[in-house]
Amino acid sequence: MSFQTQKSLGKCKMERDTTTYMRRLIQELVFDDELEKKLNWDCIVISASDKEQKKCFELQLQEKIFSNHIPNLKYMVVADPPGNVIGSGGSTMYILSELMEIYGSQEELCSKRILLIHAGGFSKRLPSLSCTGKLFCPLPIEAKNGKLICLLYLKLIMTYPFLKFMKTGGVFITCSDDLEAFSLEGIDDALNSTVDGNGVIAIAHPSSIAIGETHGVYAMPSNGKNNKSLNTCWTSLCLEVLQKPSSVEMESHGAILNSSDGEEPVVYTDSMFWCGPNLVKSMVQFAEENKDELYKTETCIYGDFLASMGTCKPEEKLFWKKTSADASINMKMATHFQNSPLSILILEKSKFFHLGTMPEYLENLCQSSELYRVLGMKPVVHCRTGASLTCRGIITDSVIQSAVEISQGSTVDNCIFHTPLVVEPCVILSNCVINDPDIKIIPSGWLFHSSAIKKDGKYSYVTIAFRIDENLKTCVEHSWKHLAEGGSSLWTARLFEARTSMSDSFSTTWRSVTRSIQCQHKDDDIVRFSMIDIVKLKHVEGFLQHRNSINNSFHHF
Repeated sequence: MSFQTQKSLGKCKMERDTTTYMRRLIQELVFDDELEKKLNWDCIVISASDKEQKKCFELQLQEKIFSNHIPNLKYMVVADPPGNVIGSGGSTMYILSELMEIYGSQEELCSKRILLIHAGGFSKRLPSLSCTGKLFCPLPIEAKNGKLICLLYLKLIMTYPFLKFMKTGGVFITCSDDLEAFSLEGIDDALNSTVDGNGVIAIAHPSSIAIGETHGVYAMPSNGKNNKSLNTCWTSLCLEVLQKPSSVEMESHGAILNSSDGEEPVVYTDSMFWCGPNLVKSMVQFAEENKDELYKTETCIYGDFLASMGTCKPEEKLFWKKTSADASINMKMATHFQNSPLSILILEKSKFFHLGTMPEYLENLCQSSELYRVLGMKPVVHCRTGASLTCRGIITDSVIQSAVEISQGSTVDNCIFHTPLVVEPCVILSNCVINDPDIKIIPSGWLFHSSAIKKDGKYSYVTIAFRIDENLKTCVEHSWKHLAEGGSSLWTARLFEARTSMSDSFSTTWRSVTRSIQCQHKDDDIVRFSMIDIVKLKHVEGFLQHRNSINNSFHHF
């Protein structure tokens, strides 16, 4: 048997074991009538960027609990304090301070088991989720009564197996734009009494060097690496955490594992982690002592908090070499937590999936993706059709009243189709109503999304359209250049007209995209809206009304 064949078989076995574990985990929990008793977190905290996003998340939580789309648990949304952007580091500390007010003492707080999901931010690289948030993104995984689950529901499932290891309390931290798939065979032996449960236990995944360059990478002692070939799950102390290191930095800091049997080198990258009771107490103290400065500067729970830890001497750590002495609060955070115990839980049969950008979203939510296979996704979930549907992509939460074809690599959610339509490959079509016989094709490589807005007491709809390969953070260079002010980005440029109905809104934007009727100069009499305008003016109730109309229409077929 050739080396390449052996390598391929090994990869297939890992995916097969992970698939078996994840599908069983999802099926057992989603269809479990006792699920709400099993998911016994004392509180599930969701971070929000501001009070408006907090309200948006709370309304969606209420609606999803009412419609049985998520378990009825204790959820709490905490908005960042007004003013400066404080990042995930400041947000974590602020949330712990808020929980202190609720529980009344450090001892009471530290005895609780808290799930903290960072969900703030406005999804600038995935604008179909800018208004409602990635955490409520629908996923093509079937639950009870043919319904689907959202990303929040899947997060609850994925974090459940680790809950039992937080016996004395702690805070489990994860983000809203990633998914982890794994097999936990042997985890009970790995998390034995030698692991310090009062510090950080961080979950690590085997990754390529290229992936390591865009993530946090754990450097471990050589004696810990000896477990690699023996166990599916194993633990190790951590020398240091390298944040988005170069391949040279990974090599020089001992983070690369070179296999003796010719396999590709491996690094172990970060994702979820949890903090034990003693560390939570230390975090609360730090937040209280530094609150005046902490909430004026952006800090990162990965790049400043975790990255300062490890058993290496401070002067040897890459973190200290890269951190400027002028970054006062970053230095204070690092100094305060640098000696905190950090254990790495390596899941050899695991993989990290990121859903933060338009290309990543399409790459992972398609019928040919590894994520699709591992999680047991389906091409059509929670849809009703009164006509023929050909789906080589993915469609969820939609109503099809005429012949529709969804091409390979395209995803559709929360849409109503009244007229025949072909959705070409590599399209994101979200929250749209199409009722125009002239619209026969959705062009390849585009995102369309309709948003409900409220301005001056009046309600209307704006449909956005961007090319999948466009970066909304950069200057307008392509599709809408003629409408943008000089130097504006796709996020700030006022490009899209409002209409009183969703279908008219879609038709207006579709014609601009497909028929090139955009004039070479801006008509000053037309009021247009930017993405930042749409986020600020979003009418969450309008989004929910549209989704409820889809659910209600199922009863009329």
